[in-house]
Amino acid sequence: MNSTIIINYSFILLSILALVSACATSPVTHSESPSLPAGEQNETTLSLAQHRMYEAAKAFDQTVVEGTLAGALAGAAIAILISGDPVDIIEGAAVGSTIGAIAATYVTNKQKEYASSEDALVSMVADVQQQNLYLFNLIQSMREVVTENKRKIDAINKEYEQKQITQADLFRKFERLQADTNKMTEMAKKATLRLNFLKEARKTYERNNPRISTTSLDKEIDTFQEHFNVMDLIVKQLSDSKLG
Repeated sequence: MNSTIIINYSFILLSILALVSACATSPVTHSESPSLPAGEQNETTLSLAQHRMYEAAKAFDQTVVEGTLAGALAGAAIAILISGDPVDIIEGAAVGSTIGAIAATYVTNKQKEYASSEDALVSMVADVQQQNLYLFNLIQSMREVVTENKRKIDAINKEYEQKQITQADLFRKFERLQADTNKMTEMAKKATLRLNFLKEARKTYERNNPRISTTSLDKEIDTFQEHFNVMDLIVKQLSDSKLG
């Protein structure tokens, strides 16, 4: 996943809306686990590792970027949806300009909220630190699920080879594992947008405050980039494996 990843308009709307959710929500329960194949959403479907991953994904979706951006964000997202033919686009000028506008609003709101630009910067750093924590937790849970699902694949193949399950059972079991892979891919795409947002926010702050060092913010964004690189590698490995 890089800056040239293809994202459709509806995904952009959902992904960017997730950037500004500030409200806390309850963890994922057995009955509300997302992205599961039809007929598989029940209490016995998910393992503890899978639950942890879906909970971590939900937490990452609902981070600390100011809730006051919601109105501006909705307008920007709608503008993307109506500003051209409803076809897939490469993440570039259109999406980039929208994220830039949202980042500018975020920085403006921070500077209005705090008495000094330095205090606004401290708050921005705290926001990225929280996002880094959520992303780190998500990556750790993804690793657990990948390891677990590789064991499941071996077990499923063995069952099929020994004629303990039918081909239909085989496909159904693999479909469930594919749901996990799909979720990881979805979160990597969201992390791409999140990273672009953070970089745009840093640029905006630097333009507005050329004499204030952003070293502390740069460090946290670099950490987010490092986490994202790990996540990207996990997803790429999945796409090259039987899980992808």
